[in-house]
Amino acid sequence: MRFSPLLGLGWLSADIHTSFGNSTQQLDGPVAPSPVYVLRTTHPATAALGKALDTLGYRRRHHGPRQQSLEGDLDYREATPANTYIEVPSTAQFVEIARSEPNARFILPRGAASSDHAQPVRSFFARESRSRQLLELDVLALERAAQADNWVALCDYLGLGYSVVERLGLWRFPR
Repeated sequence: MRFSPLLGLGWLSADIHTSFGNSTQQLDGPVAPSPVYVLRTTHPATAALGKALDTLGYRRRHHGPRQQSLEGDLDYREATPANTYIEVPSTAQFVEIARSEPNARFILPRGAASSDHAQPVRSFFARESRSRQLLELDVLALERAAQADNWVALCDYLGLGYSVVERLGLWRFPR
């Protein structure tokens, strides 16, 4: 009997992310795992990153009616399982989430036309000395080596490690 290597990945992903997220320490103890936030840049770049996260066992969090904060912005701070990702439509909301969730993880998918989104986000994370919380990926890279590097960087950032890349044969980044 043959099994797909992706069959048990959702379970594996949830287990790994739970242990990864719980290993993060703050001064006052363990921190609950947080979802990954993805800045919605261009449709092709965001879609490619979403497919990659789906492959790794992450699921996109579809928000129903969102709570409005006092300032009128959408509130993303609802309880969310660790193996989910949430697309954030604007740089301002991305920065607000970063300020309100100090242990959250963020991914900026880049492509040829998404450079206008990158600079304000980079500046914010550099100014706040939190650059380790931001992963930038050129998800539309055509070179095979760059695509493989994207998988390695993404798996490392999510705490999955290189073995997942090898085990699943993740060398071509999705389009």
